[in-house]
Amino acid sequence: MNTISQLEPHTTHAAGTHLRLHFRRDFGSFRQQRAQPHRMPEATRTYQPGDPLRAIDWRAYARTDQLLINQQQHSASAEVVIAVSCMPAMHWPPADIHLAAVHKLETALRVALHLAFMHTKILDQVTFCLVADDLHVRKISSVTEVLDIYENFCAVNFVFAQLPRVCTFATNDTTLLQLKGDAKYWLGDGLQTTYQTFLDAAPSAYMLHTLSSYELKSDWLDNNSSYFERPREALGKNLRRIFRPRLKQWLGDTAQAIENNGGKYLLLTEDTDIAHYLDFLNTHWRCLS
Repeated sequence: MNTISQLEPHTTHAAGTHLRLHFRRDFGSFRQQRAQPHRMPEATRTYQPGDPLRAIDWRAYARTDQLLINQQQHSASAEVVIAVSCMPAMHWPPADIHLAAVHKLETALRVALHLAFMHTKILDQVTFCLVADDLHVRKISSVTEVLDIYENFCAVNFVFAQLPRVCTFATNDTTLLQLKGDAKYWLGDGLQTTYQTFLDAAPSAYMLHTLSSYELKSDWLDNNSSYFERPREALGKNLRRIFRPRLKQWLGDTAQAIENNGGKYLLLTEDTDIAHYLDFLNTHWRCLS
């Protein structure tokens, strides 16, 4: 089984599942533009390896002998915001206790870069955000940028302290809630509630609830050990009794809150089957008939 711990930006196949590169274009940014024909598109960039051939402006090529991508399509590209929580809890579990091979932040970043790749593949404009005490932002407009970021992330082993520097993210005075997008994704463990208002402001909203597989188990509880400080101290055997029901309720309440506001919810860990994740995207990225 291929798991999220092996996910790469260009992954489109897993266990017979094929991700179709067509977003479900049923929100505001995909209205038909009324742009009139003109000799040279106002918004163009040079063709880069990985861009779809259908996106090349062949008329511009005939005039200029340059391969250009016209970013002002008849069906407008989306403004997509992908936000990854980089708060301290996302750095768990630490490598020195060997609870899992992949910490939550790496899982979230792998998925976020995959989403960024898929959206830029269909010429959407992506704003990629690392959310900690400061907001680090980078605009992405090509698949080659995504692959460069991925290679740099891997080089520093997804350690947050080095991510903004190696990937040229800018510290932004803008708040997360001021970032406008037709589609917004939040990747985090849900322990901070920032995601709620962030997603509420988007026509299409996705919460990819990123946890460690270890957090979904009660194996780490020792029956005879005490946890938490007084006056709320409890023996492991008592916590073990209530752990799974409380966890199930929290996950259910989180999913329900997202879906009640029209958003989409998916629980992910490093052990999630890639095919399960791709099936989720295929469900919500279908072309309208």
